[in-house]
Amino acid sequence: MYGGSNNLAVDIDNEGNLPTSCVIKIEAITETPLIRIMQDNQIIEQAKYNLTVQENSFLLIDSSPDKQEASLYTLVNGDYIKEDVYYIGEKDYSYSNFITIPSGKSRILISASNTNFGKVTISYSIQKELV
Repeated sequence: MYGGSNNLAVDIDNEGNLPTSCVIKIEAITETPLIRIMQDNQIIEQAKYNLTVQENSFLLIDSSPDKQEASLYTLVNGDYIKEDVYYIGEKDYSYSNFITIPSGKSRILISASNTNFGKVTISYSIQKELV
């Protein structure tokens, strides 16, 4: 993992022979989060959300086929209020808004408009087709 004040890069080796879904959680103040998947120095998938994640909030992007969730959770009076933000995703067709991790080695780049952004958690599982 490496990056600067408004960028974060994580190298992933998906040893499975199939692409896999992932869950990305972005916490604390983050403006206009942009997520890119790169393989062989080419952007192969990207998602952008035109919103600001405030303090005491988090953005959850789950690309699992049975979920496909893009939601902003905000803490209000001790409870998290969920807002569906899929519709806030970039409308350009070069953006998918739900990131999948391809098989093999790739890099996830996460950027924000502000100079410092919050904590980022990425989780995924390896998918293998048995023959």
